[in-house]
Amino acid sequence: MNPAVLKRFIFYLAIATFAMFSIWTIKQIWVDRPPGDYYVEEGGLRLQDKLYDQALVAFNNALKEQPDHRGALMGRGIAFMQSDRQTEAEAEFSYLIKFLEETNKPDDLTGIGVLAAAYGNRGILYDRMGRYELALADYKRA
Repeated sequence: MNPAVLKRFIFYLAIATFAMFSIWTIKQIWVDRPPGDYYVEEGGLRLQDKLYDQALVAFNNALKEQPDHRGALMGRGIAFMQSDRQTEAEAEFSYLIKFLEETNKPDDLTGIGVLAAAYGNRGILYDRMGRYELALADYKRA
């Protein structure tokens, strides 16, 4: 076997492997994304920047693509809470909790985690509102 041919074969195989991995990664990130996930990610970035109205727009866009998107509902609740819109935040967290309790399956670990976070966030909201007994009940549920 000619060493130059073997070296060239290995080089081309490495390039082909890298190219196929890159194509697969791009497909996973951009093409196979569940509906609404892009906007939820955008909303999360807006929350970090404390741009709550822009975050709400992004979360609403996610809900247009995927009604009852768990991340979008949670994001809306957090945006309402952080912008001192306590009534809307309570309604959003309560809706999310009810929705998850009705639709979660026992083996859906992500759904269970989101449910716990929703209870925790509603507990934080109740704590800020001075409704300590409700806050404690939600903390225990979380």
